[in-house]
Amino acid sequence: MKIKTTNNRFKVARINAGYSQRDVSRILDFLSFQALSLYEQGKRIPSNMVLYSLPKLYHVSLDYLLNEDFTISELGLNEKSISILKSNLEHTSINTILKKFIQNSMTRSEE
Repeated sequence: MKIKTTNNRFKVARINAGYSQRDVSRILDFLSFQALSLYEQGKRIPSNMVLYSLPKLYHVSLDYLLNEDFTISELGLNEKSISILKSNLEHTSINTILKKFIQNSMTRSEE
């Protein structure tokens, strides 16, 4: 498994998007900065929710993050998981989380 290359992409995409690990963990309530660090170090394989959320947050494609480094079977994704990741992007919990973060940020800046 070529974990190192993929995880470098996770880190590069995060940094290019302007986020620290703690920023990402604050935005994505379900992801700790420790878990993100493990993904970036190649010590842990991301869950389906993480594989869906990080590309959206970083404004990159899932293909970019995973390009030829993992096969579908290595990630444990079945056809249903793949279709969930690819469809109905506007109607997911990540949009709700991001909206909540933006609203909280705006509220804090007004105070």
